Amino acid sequence: MLSRFFAVLLGCLLTVSAAWAQDHDPFFEEAPCPFLVYGDEVEGETLICGVLHAPESRDGLSENEVQIQVAILLSSNPNKGLPTIYLEGGPGGSAVMSTIDGWSRSVFREHGDLIIVDQRGAGYSQPSLDCTQFEDLVGAEDDPEQVCYDELTAQGIALAAYNSRENASDIADLVRALGYEQVNLYGISYGTRLALTIMRDHPEVVNAVVIDGVYPPHIQGYEEQPINGERAFELLFADCAASPSCSEAFGDLRQLLFDTVDALNDEPMVSEEGEEIYGETLVNALFQDMYVTDMIPFLPAKIYAASIRDFELYSSLAPEDDPNAIEAPEEAAEYLSDDDSEGLFQAIECYEEVHFNDFAVVEAMSQNLPPQLYQAFVVGVDSQFATCDNVWTHARSAAIENEPVVSDIPTLVLSGDYDPITPPSWGEEAAKYLSNSFVYTFRAMGHGTVDLRPCPRSIALQFLQNPTQEPDASCLAQMPAPDFYIP
Repeated sequence: MLSRFFAVLLGCLLTVSAAWAQDHDPFFEEAPCPFLVYGDEVEGETLICGVLHAPESRDGLSENEVQIQVAILLSSNPNKGLPTIYLEGGPGGSAVMSTIDGWSRSVFREHGDLIIVDQRGAGYSQPSLDCTQFEDLVGAEDDPEQVCYDELTAQGIALAAYNSRENASDIADLVRALGYEQVNLYGISYGTRLALTIMRDHPEVVNAVVIDGVYPPHIQGYEEQPINGERAFELLFADCAASPSCSEAFGDLRQLLFDTVDALNDEPMVSEEGEEIYGETLVNALFQDMYVTDMIPFLPAKIYAASIRDFELYSSLAPEDDPNAIEAPEEAAEYLSDDDSEGLFQAIECYEEVHFNDFAVVEAMSQNLPPQLYQAFVVGVDSQFATCDNVWTHARSAAIENEPVVSDIPTLVLSGDYDPITPPSWGEEAAKYLSNSFVYTFRAMGHGTVDLRPCPRSIALQFLQNPTQEPDASCLAQMPAPDFYIP
């Protein structure tokens, strides 16, 4: 496991059970980077790593400490502005594991120093709430969620302390520990919810905010999830119908998908290795593909490949590699493991989101969904409710975690129109309570937009340079519809 490597690397710094010294403030301590540094990066010169030591609970739930992994990518801009702290999504995603190839050329680093943080419980931070570390303990009759919950609890981890409010306090403490008065924030997906929480609880440390793929606290995310997924599929169908080449190649894409789902549910497509693709599998795969902007042009062809049961074509459809990407040495993989902390996801979602939702409302809102989509979308939501009701019952948040964040901090609100999980309407909803916000939706883009296309990159850079002035967004008119791939 990665956690074992990191514990060896940093020795006693990362003792999970370390007690928090109540007589000092949170502090930052430089430490070796827990990943392989390569390319043009030089540890100690262009890149600094370290750990924020902070209390596991500020509410007296625990006397232990957490160690928050931090990587600071220094900007070469001689006139650099305020640093930006990146807030990863999930919840439970690791930001630090993708530091070198993901962030070395980011527009945020072009503006100023870029600070990457693994939130408490995620990635390289300790203690780890990554459930994959318990895979060997799961038997045929065991519920993996229950095994994870029981093992984390047995370690003495205060699961009720792993939430957005504590995350926000960690970020505020990090700002102070690094000696800054203020920083900019950039969040994607759940990271936008965390950014909004920081704006609510610690506005004094925030200069400006970019939220991308917005997940506001006051929406009922699980109640809307199935109809938001359908909205993205309907956009795909409409764009294909409006494209002469797509409509000629695939006909009525909606009907093709639904007929294919029915056929695969009756008899799955099977690869030579025995992998089975059912109708529900196809729908879920397309849903996940819509997150990825560069995958969107391939979606009609993927439906077609499944319809003719061409597994080779189905599995080969993917965007080409970025020729400008930094190539990682083979040994870089030795430093990585699963970069999603399932335990942190459940701790946060069950604590502050699911219990504000009602599954009866999910069913009512989803009653007009085509049956081919209903099964895939609603069953997944039902499973999440069951997990929170029966396993992750550690605590439930106060009502404030279901209320809109009201702020006058300058905020750039960005969405991709194909985003299947955090639709543009959620960004618009959050912006109603942000008096100094600018709101943009980008054509033919998925979940997360900045650094993926010149237009959102330009708008973000303008905003960072002058957060109180509306950016020139004329490039939006030049963003095309998807250029669908025809096999």
